[in-house]
Amino acid sequence: MRGPGGLTGSWSASDAAISRHSRLDAHWRNWIHMAIPALGDRTPLEAVQEAEGREMVRALLDDMERREQHLGMGSKQQVSIDRAREQLGLQS
Repeated sequence: MRGPGGLTGSWSASDAAISRHSRLDAHWRNWIHMAIPALGDRTPLEAVQEAEGREMVRALLDDMERREQHLGMGSKQQVSIDRAREQLGLQS
């Protein structure tokens, strides 16, 4: 089995959880720079430059937040969603 960093050896459940968390955190840190099909292949940073795009990005983040709550995921992504809102100037 491959562990963190591709090393062979045992990989505990906590190592796997840390790895998942790291990947999720990296995804969210990059999300504002990713071309999103729902935004016309613009990045969230590009989209928020105009009123319609701001509303589209706000709706995407709101939907992600609702889905997480509906799926009972707790607040695993809430910090990342809040950080994205702040970086994009969409704080409530």
